[in-house]
Amino acid sequence: MPLFEDHEALIRSLSAAGLARQAEMVAATALPCICFDREQVPDDDAALRTSRMGGWPALPSGMDWPMRARPADADGIISDLRRAHEHTIRSLTGADYDDMPASFWEGMDPDVEETLRAGQPPSVIESVRQDQAAEIDALDGAFPLAFVAQIDLDALSGMEGFDPALPVSGLLSIFIDTTHWAGGAQIHHFALSENLQRATPPDRLRSYINTRWPDIAIYEADQCERLLPRNAVSVPYHWAEPRHEEVSDWIRDPSEELTGAPYTGRSGTFGDMLGGWPEVIQDSPEYDLDPALRTTGLTPGKVSWRQVFSCAGEGFLGTRTQYLAGDGQTYFMVPEDGFTAQDYRGVQQLYQQT
Repeated sequence: MPLFEDHEALIRSLSAAGLARQAEMVAATALPCICFDREQVPDDDAALRTSRMGGWPALPSGMDWPMRARPADADGIISDLRRAHEHTIRSLTGADYDDMPASFWEGMDPDVEETLRAGQPPSVIESVRQDQAAEIDALDGAFPLAFVAQIDLDALSGMEGFDPALPVSGLLSIFIDTTHWAGGAQIHHFALSENLQRATPPDRLRSYINTRWPDIAIYEADQCERLLPRNAVSVPYHWAEPRHEEVSDWIRDPSEELTGAPYTGRSGTFGDMLGGWPEVIQDSPEYDLDPALRTTGLTPGKVSWRQVFSCAGEGFLGTRTQYLAGDGQTYFMVPEDGFTAQDYRGVQQLYQQT
């Protein structure tokens, strides 16, 4: 999905591609959005109510930390995990190789064979067992969600890229389920006039993250990543479908695309976005939300789901983050009627990666 600085840049890009006749039709499906650059700053009182990725969230005094219920499909997931975990342990201990035929070992370096048969050291196997136990324990009941980002709507609602269907004031606080990627996200909206206080993640979430990602030292970090807004216009990736042949070639490599800020190690652009159309890595996320669309196809600009926020899983070392998603993109989508009613209870999280 291409992004442009404004409507005029979009029209110029289409015209330069020989699509002047289709320009207004494509532009009519574009949506305003706000793109963000990031700047790493201390997670202190000055950052409490600002738009940012990571850090500890600002929540109303007395509000419980957001939780998700036990997933409806937890039994099946846990059963599959136990089988996968058993296979992993057998491989690590060398047991998988006990019944290998002689042909498997023919020509193998003796040192490699010895290593495979001996398995990994007990300390490594125990660490894997702890990770596996934490994964299953988190799924087998209610569990705290991980804080992703908060958006200061008062500071953004006057910008040209601000979608008028979003609330014009208050704070959006976005949480994600790091244990079950098929759902569980929550978006909370509350007034800045409320008694907002820095909330510390629950011990159970802290223990889970420390067990599963022990080398990242999240809870020793003291930084967050301030979101610096820029106006943009987004075009739906729906135009990439083969039936829109002329436009589909353009949308994959348009001119005049909005460029991000250069990466410096403490600042840069990762692809975070408020409103607009999803910045696609694989395919339009709407297909995952409504599989029937794979038969009917998408009509550009006409969908039953809207993006509230999307963000990259990367970040800077030293940031307090509970959102760990590698080099992919996570989309927070809500039904169209919920989006226009500012009701985010139906939010779904989707993830794509390269």
